[in-house]
Amino acid sequence: MNAPKRRRKRQPRELTRRRVAEILKVARSTIRRWEGSLLHPRVKPNGVRVFDPEEIKRLAKTRPGPPAMDEGEMCARAIEMYREGSAVTDVVAALRRPIDWARRIYAVYCGSCDQLILSADQRRQLEGAIGRRLTPEDLVRTVLRLRDRSPDAGNGAHQ
Repeated sequence: MNAPKRRRKRQPRELTRRRVAEILKVARSTIRRWEGSLLHPRVKPNGVRVFDPEEIKRLAKTRPGPPAMDEGEMCARAIEMYREGSAVTDVVAALRRPIDWARRIYAVYCGSCDQLILSADQRRQLEGAIGRRLTPEDLVRTVLRLRDRSPDAGNGAHQ
């Protein structure tokens, strides 16, 4: 029997500003500034600017890579990401560090603060239940409201 043919992933014919910014690792505002000089987008009838992937490839070859972060910068960025609710795997993917390193930084982060630490999934679940972006104050108010509604609220069970 013949082996099934593998399908190659189709390259997009046009790229949006967002995608170009991701590819070139710059801000979207930088892409806007480069339009007309380094980049030459086509404007679709709906006003969206789209870019030729070949032009982006050529420009990417001329651009230097992002500056390397020293160890302290990398640790600081990981802690910022944990504060924002990122998972260990998100930190590994973003910073391109080994998972053991990301877990050590997470353990330091968790052990160095008197905070309730939620995973990104737990945070999404709570935000879904509350119906909006979760703040620490929202969480405290919700827990206190539930405690006060509890049948055990009057007998000191929550202390």
